[in-house]
Amino acid sequence: MSEYPRNYVALTSIDQVATVLDQFRDESNWIAVDTETTAPLPLSASLVGISFCWKAGYAYYIPVAHKAGPNVPLEEIRKYLGPILSDPNVTKVGQNVSYDYIVLTRHGFDFQPPTFDTMVAAYILDPENPLNLDDLSFRHLGVSKVHYADLVGSMMRTIDEVEVDKVREYAAEDADCTWQLYQRFSGDLIKTQQHDLAWTSTSH
Repeated sequence: MSEYPRNYVALTSIDQVATVLDQFRDESNWIAVDTETTAPLPLSASLVGISFCWKAGYAYYIPVAHKAGPNVPLEEIRKYLGPILSDPNVTKVGQNVSYDYIVLTRHGFDFQPPTFDTMVAAYILDPENPLNLDDLSFRHLGVSKVHYADLVGSMMRTIDEVEVDKVREYAAEDADCTWQLYQRFSGDLIKTQQHDLAWTSTSH
């Protein structure tokens, strides 16, 4: 990913969120979305933040529930991000997108297909290798990502206890790598006539 910038921005006011999402509407109808939460199981996880990307090297993080703030009120975020996630003309890209679907719908978002799952795409293309985002990013993009354990430290805090700026780098990188993996995998799947298999229906 060295040929791309790493412009990762925390959006800490609703005005910033509105401005960036208006820019998205002007530029694209594809968006990579990732959530930061307090637990690995989506039915018990609390939403801490949301990251997204629609251009390689440029990604954004919205803090929602960090204990030390700053946070953007979730009800305000829904006004601007909600219509994008519910829009059937916007494709949502995710790594294990069903997790983000469950978390976001539990927190009041109407998350609708179409969706493209990079983890499913990776399995279709290469089922023998690991499918987690860290391994996929290193193998396909040459990116050594920030590891979750390094982020939370040896005391294994939950991510809502970590400073917003540190999570910004980690979360935005997740969204950026997911976006770049989509671009790579989508082309590979088209070449092998398997593109339709990576599309998932999350309306369940």
